[in-house]
Amino acid sequence: MDMSKDARLVTPEMAEIYLALGEKLDEADRHRVPSLEEATLEESDRPALLLEDRSDWKQAIDLWRDGPMPSQHIIFMFHEMLDLWETLESLHCRQSLLELNNLVLDEDQILCLRRLYLEPNPEDINLKQLGKLWQHFFRQSETTQVGSLMSLLQEMDSETVMSLEQVRDRLKEIQASESGGSCTDFEEEEGAEQDTGKFTFDEALSEIELDRTQPIDYQAVGFPLAASTPSAASAVSSTHFEDMPTVVLPMQLFSLDYAGITDKGMQRDRNEDSFLIHTQLERIEDKTGRTLHAKGLYVLCDGMGGHDGGEQASAIGVQTLKEYFQTHWFDLPDSEGRLPSAEIIEQGILLANQAIYAVNQSQNRSGNARMGTTLVLVLVQDVHVAIAHVGDSRLYMFSRKQGLTLLTQDHDVAQREIKRGLEPDLAFARPDAYQLTQALGPRNDEFVKPDICCFELNQDSLLLLSSDGLTDNDLVEDYVGSHIEPLMSSRVNLERGASDLIDLANEHNGHDNITVVLVRAKVRPNLGGLSH
Repeated sequence: MDMSKDARLVTPEMAEIYLALGEKLDEADRHRVPSLEEATLEESDRPALLLEDRSDWKQAIDLWRDGPMPSQHIIFMFHEMLDLWETLESLHCRQSLLELNNLVLDEDQILCLRRLYLEPNPEDINLKQLGKLWQHFFRQSETTQVGSLMSLLQEMDSETVMSLEQVRDRLKEIQASESGGSCTDFEEEEGAEQDTGKFTFDEALSEIELDRTQPIDYQAVGFPLAASTPSAASAVSSTHFEDMPTVVLPMQLFSLDYAGITDKGMQRDRNEDSFLIHTQLERIEDKTGRTLHAKGLYVLCDGMGGHDGGEQASAIGVQTLKEYFQTHWFDLPDSEGRLPSAEIIEQGILLANQAIYAVNQSQNRSGNARMGTTLVLVLVQDVHVAIAHVGDSRLYMFSRKQGLTLLTQDHDVAQREIKRGLEPDLAFARPDAYQLTQALGPRNDEFVKPDICCFELNQDSLLLLSSDGLTDNDLVEDYVGSHIEPLMSSRVNLERGASDLIDLANEHNGHDNITVVLVRAKVRPNLGGLSH
């Protein structure tokens, strides 16, 4: 039931606090505090600001009442509350965390607030009161109170522990103890990671101007590239993707959703695009919490070449890669938790090239009649992601923190000339600027050099694989706010989102086939891995 407008009416003074808090929170955390909406009051016909209505959101206390809470989940929630407490302190709004009915959960069970409450007497607010709230959570649940957690609550009540850092340190110790490790182990590992001097994925992106979408310079940020020579191939093959630098705080997969759709467009007689979605999910629940393991293969091919050639080429490419990764990854008993190496991925792509090339040769196709296809490929193993591409089909990634980022660089004449030092304006002015320099099928393996890289997901992310029927004319970049960003919410159906992108492409482009594959991954800190 909706709250009345009177109950949600915000004074100008409080509106300033909401806005100030929004600036303090990262983009990914801003939804923890309700947004302000402009409205007109009927009785006065004057504009007003109303709070977002969260009356139908699940209360945090209900999560505790639903059944026993795993200790990992409890500690994660307490960490969240400490982070919010620290942010609210400067605005004298810590009272917001002490009102039990004010604590709600979003669709991913992340702690949020219904509204802000000012502290009547800031000097009277302290962590002792937060500890009493935590005790109330325990009393409402069937959860067995971990002895070390009980000790922490007693220390907060007696004011033996009085600072945020002290509470955080105690939670780390408790977590390490629950995981069978030690806090010292975690700190040493954290220090070792920081001393490597390597970039994390977040750090790499922070070095890039993200106001406009652009491809990542993989070499600059230390990603492994596909081998371009036999000697380079052997060097890459000795390194699996799991050996790449990771974020200090380990992450685990929380949820994985996916959808794909293809359309022939407004002007084509047939659809020469093909795509594949192959996902294996395993959910495990025990006293330590819920764990989700996933393997996912996502492939998009945009075919070209002669009568029925493009359609045949894209279908061969998809089918070959499906069968290859089934035997070289999905069915391997020792592949648990690890992605294929760069060399194995490259071999699969070259096998697809050979399959299409062989048909061209057997049918004596030549010139424009030689069939071929572009390729963009994503492999997901829990929070590890490997990507590969050939041609001008694209892969984008969106996150609330980084916005939209293009993860692939088109293999066309313009990009080739830019790499050689030509100014972009001159490169794209060439009449052959958009002619492909690479594709699967038209030529033998010597001329196919896929770009391959990997990274770890350390924040909720949406991956978009798309053919140029959607990406032409900067359509994705121009409509990221209306058609991409909303898909980050777990409440939004990805199939509907993919269909909306097809409609958008038909409305503004429509000259080519359109294929969209969406993969939405939500991640959470793996508190159980802090001490490993």
